Amino acid sequence: MKREHYTIQIGKFGLQVGHEYWKEIFSELNSNFKRSHCQDKFSFFKESSCGKIVPRAILFDLEPRTLNKLQNSTFSKFYPSLNIVSDNRSTGGNWANGYIGADKNKENIENVIRKNIEESDQMPFFDIFHSLEGGTGSGSGSYILEMIKDEFLGKFVTSYPLIPNQKKISNTVIQPYNSILSIRWLTLYADSVVFFENSSIEKIISSHNKNVKLHMYQINSLIAKIITTIKMSEIYPELSKNNIETLFNTLTPVNGLHFFTAAVSNFSTKGKKDPLLTDQRGSSFSISNCTIPISFEDGKLISSFHILNRNPLQNNIYEHLKKSYKKSEMKFIEWAPPSIHYTNLFDFSKRKNFIEMCLYNHSSLKKIFEKVLSEYDCLKKRNAFLNDYLKEFNSENTFNLFQDARETVYSLIKNYAATDATFFP
Repeated sequence: MKREHYTIQIGKFGLQVGHEYWKEIFSELNSNFKRSHCQDKFSFFKESSCGKIVPRAILFDLEPRTLNKLQNSTFSKFYPSLNIVSDNRSTGGNWANGYIGADKNKENIENVIRKNIEESDQMPFFDIFHSLEGGTGSGSGSYILEMIKDEFLGKFVTSYPLIPNQKKISNTVIQPYNSILSIRWLTLYADSVVFFENSSIEKIISSHNKNVKLHMYQINSLIAKIITTIKMSEIYPELSKNNIETLFNTLTPVNGLHFFTAAVSNFSTKGKKDPLLTDQRGSSFSISNCTIPISFEDGKLISSFHILNRNPLQNNIYEHLKKSYKKSEMKFIEWAPPSIHYTNLFDFSKRKNFIEMCLYNHSSLKKIFEKVLSEYDCLKKRNAFLNDYLKEFNSENTFNLFQDARETVYSLIKNYAATDATFFP
């Protein structure tokens, strides 16, 4: 019996991307439900008390506008009402307000999670969709991550957070505080983290579809497609003997370095596909195809996992990947053998517009954390906005909270940098 999969969708971004994700999962299962190797839909869906098939989703928001839109749309009956927790308070884009807001709803959130776990045959996987920009996504997301890891044993939690724009100054002046605290919680309480950034997703769409006018729906839809593609080994168990937990653990040879970027090689809103790994525009090795703005020249590859859709009779996939890596001049860590993995969906998924992609654990991710630390130090040096930011925490807790967060992020940078050395300490 396969383990069940639950999403916890937090804040505006989490609710919107999660909604697109469930449409993707439903479409994938529905288009292949007669195929013997397709996973039982009840790993992702369940039957409600009134006999309807509903997603295994838990929705939470402190500001009810996005939830209200969902509940007043054609999908009003799509989510089980007992799995929706909401409040009516503004976070002001503040991590602390989001954290405290979730704490005030702790009993409701915990009861919903516990009830769903009790309905499952095994301890389920949890996927958390949230943003590090807003107060609910960052603060409540951190609180719920901590709650799951502390209260429920044997769970595996993957976070899919949206990070702030890396090339522009945030409109939220306290964003450096939100980011450094969120990264601490992701390091301590998430088992794996796949980053997304809106401007990088926009770049992927624009580079493959020159004349497309971008809408937020398209950005959320591509993020949802990427997450669904990552879950393919769970939808089609015959693809691999390994579940999603084993996959991410394999890609994380160093404890704590469980952060990833994804890269897309053939996305098109018009259904046209670029050839896999053959040119700069269509290659998942291309920086422009990554879900966050990093450069592979700034570090070394720790591990990678390719999800492909190739005819095995026409392609020696492993040899093709080896040649592509050599051509890309990708640098590898020296203290362990290259950890390159792939799975091929050619005989499984029959959906149109299927995207091929890769997950990268790469030491250049340290650049993301260096930016977080630098911006935090600049703001904290002036103690800017601190009185309002953590007014519900006492002064000693405030000092310890930021001190712990800074040490956590600094250690992340140090450990990722250490993977570039000839010998890992």
